[in-house]
Amino acid sequence: MHGKSQDIFEYKIKLLGIPVADCLVNYSDTMISNINYKKLDYKVTTTPFIDRLFKIDNHYTVIINKIDYSTIYYYKKSYQPNVVNQISTKLINDSLQYDNSVISINKNDYNIFTVLYLFHLGRIDILKNIDYIEREGKYYHFNIEEVKVNQFSLHLQAIDDEQKGVIKNTDIFLWGLFLDNSDKKIILDSANNKISKCVFNRGFTSVSAKLK
Repeated sequence: MHGKSQDIFEYKIKLLGIPVADCLVNYSDTMISNINYKKLDYKVTTTPFIDRLFKIDNHYTVIINKIDYSTIYYYKKSYQPNVVNQISTKLINDSLQYDNSVISINKNDYNIFTVLYLFHLGRIDILKNIDYIEREGKYYHFNIEEVKVNQFSLHLQAIDDEQKGVIKNTDIFLWGLFLDNSDKKIILDSANNKISKCVFNRGFTSVSAKLK
């Protein structure tokens, strides 16, 4: 579905080739105080069969400035066995701060959801100039490498292993995205401005998210 202000994409997530979850991505325009921003919504839910084994129901919302892609709002509500997260932010004197925390998001901090949106836009020029990204108060070295035409490897490494961020245990989706010693690839469909596939490999484990 395409429109002036909204793009919706559905991805099928497979673990070792077995369908385990769906990811719904919705990019839309939103107005706050008469300023036009971009809202990035991600929803990850397990399939009915996997629900019985390991139910996941995760929602992420990021609102960003359309000019410099800085974050003005972050919200997450995630559920999985033994780990339930709810994180939100608020603006305090032009500083974006996590609720119930002293940790702030700086103006030049990007997160993984904004990174995925920049891939969607084809803004490889910006991505190549990002040195680090933020994940709920924890920071990671970041760089991308074009391994083939329209295929990129993501390199992420914790800057400080002792730094815990806002919460001790994040959800399995974000945990997996930032896992050490894993091969992370983004494959673009540049003709239609979208991510066609994401592949994550670590050892014998392979997870893919493919556009439906």
